[in-house]
Amino acid sequence: MGTMDRVTHGALDCHRKFSRATWRDGSNEIVCRQRIEHGDRERFRQALRAWPPGTPVLIEATFGWPWVCDEAEAAGLEPHLVNCTKVDGWRKAQDLPKSNRLDADLLSELWLHPGKRWWEVWLPPQEVRSRREWLRYRITLTRLQAGLKCRVHAILHSYGVLHEFSDLFGIQGRRFLNLLVASEDERLSGSARAVMKGYLQFLDYIRRQMASVTREFRHQQTKNPTAERLRTLPGVSWILAYTILAEVGTFERFRSGRSLASLLPVGTMVGGVWRYTGF
Repeated sequence: MGTMDRVTHGALDCHRKFSRATWRDGSNEIVCRQRIEHGDRERFRQALRAWPPGTPVLIEATFGWPWVCDEAEAAGLEPHLVNCTKVDGWRKAQDLPKSNRLDADLLSELWLHPGKRWWEVWLPPQEVRSRREWLRYRITLTRLQAGLKCRVHAILHSYGVLHEFSDLFGIQGRRFLNLLVASEDERLSGSARAVMKGYLQFLDYIRRQMASVTREFRHQQTKNPTAERLRTLPGVSWILAYTILAEVGTFERFRSGRSLASLLPVGTMVGGVWRYTGF
């Protein structure tokens, strides 16, 4: 029997430039160890395709796991995500040293570990990961927007420029800021006007990007029955419905409503309406 024929499961300890692979047989004995470089993607794929199709391969949910899981699945293997914190605690409980080779050995040993799969975490499909990428992008834009607004307020405070607008960045407030930047108002120095102009231009660009992302959110949810049901909840509209969809992934993966509730975003009831405050 050849080496590949003996393999029943394995593990990949992934790093930025390479992965360490350990493959085991049905007795949980190590059959083979490999170092697979990431620089040549085709050689990486060939190395994965060399092993029996359907072989379970354990991968820590850490640096670079999405593309490695995709490549493993494309090679006909069966990727499983491993909880890094739990495995680290298991290693420390056994007083085991940490190294690249030993990490791969430890991961591969888990597949036949007695008891339930306490180490496994849900592997989100590409569709869910794509939603999360869009969501993270919008979160980044929101934070940049808030930072720019704070810088504009800071300039006004530094020069003692007062205003009576409840929303400085609304229609009337932006007209005030634009006039302040365009005029030779002695309350601001030349450098302050130039810097504020740059902030406002950047803020306009970010707002256009956010509008584009919001349209993408709406487009993705238009024919999604789950999103339509979520939007029937008080206080849940397009953005929050998309956020819940992205973070939950698939509702079917939860054993009960209590399990789902432990992941749902934090919020409070205000006037009978649920207000989202974040995950």
